[in-house]
Amino acid sequence: IKLLPCILALLLVVVNYYFEYKKWQLTLNQSNTSLSRSAEIQSFFAGIITGMLTPNMQGNFIGRIYYTPRIKRVSIILLTLVGNFGQFITTILMGLFAFFFYQELSFQLWIPIALLVLAIFSYFNFEKINYFQKKWKWYKRLNFVMMEDRSFRWLILWFSFLRNLVFSFQFLLVLYAFGAEFSWYTYLLIWTIYLYTTLSPSLFLGKLVVRESIAVLVLAPLGLPVWNVIFASLLIWVINLLLPTLTGLFICKRISR
Repeated sequence: IKLLPCILALLLVVVNYYFEYKKWQLTLNQSNTSLSRSAEIQSFFAGIITGMLTPNMQGNFIGRIYYTPRIKRVSIILLTLVGNFGQFITTILMGLFAFFFYQELSFQLWIPIALLVLAIFSYFNFEKINYFQKKWKWYKRLNFVMMEDRSFRWLILWFSFLRNLVFSFQFLLVLYAFGAEFSWYTYLLIWTIYLYTTLSPSLFLGKLVVRESIAVLVLAPLGLPVWNVIFASLLIWVINLLLPTLTGLFICKRISR
């Protein structure tokens, strides 16, 4: 195992979560929520903790709203879910691009393609659905919140895209440390790993085991030993999920004191 690529992957976790933090700041601005810097940071890490413990990492809003004014919580929840949705869309889009780049079009791909088209349409229009506006009172507020800054959704997609580039590159570095070729082809394979992982259901712990199983299948053409792939994927889980969660526990506890 090469040590330097692992160190670089570890350092890049700061860049990875910087882009996620920018999305959190966009959410606060869009909802006109003002927090102190300590509360802003604490709520961000609290979101990492609760996201780790919920299906598909979608529960990050649970930790975040604890530190926000009660009157803003509905808006924060909705906008945080928009941010998560933006990450979902960019992951699917990049995964499909990678798939088209090195494999022929197959019937199975029409499912994620159709899902992507539906997701993009919903992402830019979901607050305009009249049926929901008539059924739920709080839904009417969503249209007003989303119109506060029309660039919000595009910026969410931009930071989600940048974050995808970073954590995919981290995976590439770790795989290189375990013997994989440092190449564009390997990088594209990683995009498809995240595509399949995103579409796979999970309960908690950031899709632990699910991603490892998918990585073994997708990276088979590289000829790496199975255990090398598993250990590389587990190391990425430790770097990008476990360590930030433990850091969040320390920061939240320290600031609360």
